[in-house]
Amino acid sequence: MLNFLDLLVIVFLAVAAFSLLSVVVMFVVKNPLVQKISLALSVLVSLGLAVSYLPSFLTFDFGGQFAAGILFTLLSVGGGVLAILAKGDEKKFLVACILAAAGLVLGIANAFLI
Repeated sequence: MLNFLDLLVIVFLAVAAFSLLSVVVMFVVKNPLVQKISLALSVLVSLGLAVSYLPSFLTFDFGGQFAAGILFTLLSVGGGVLAILAKGDEKKFLVACILAAAGLVLGIANAFLI
């Protein structure tokens, strides 16, 4: 019988797998609309991870991991902002995708450590 903590771990693993799949789709698919949607999903998942860091910081005093998680989130959000400002420049959009992917992957790795 599964309790709520087991279900929470299953949901977290599903979100992590979905977000990593979104990162792969962002770099493999050549359709610009799919890339933009995947980038937006990566930034949103990164923001969700930032919200999930708050209880661990307030309750268990994991200050270093909290700070790292917020920095990774800012990295991903910076990629999203750069993608908005790219306006058709493919090199800037590629840099934005790399920033968002790096922030998301590092944020998920940091969340696994908590």
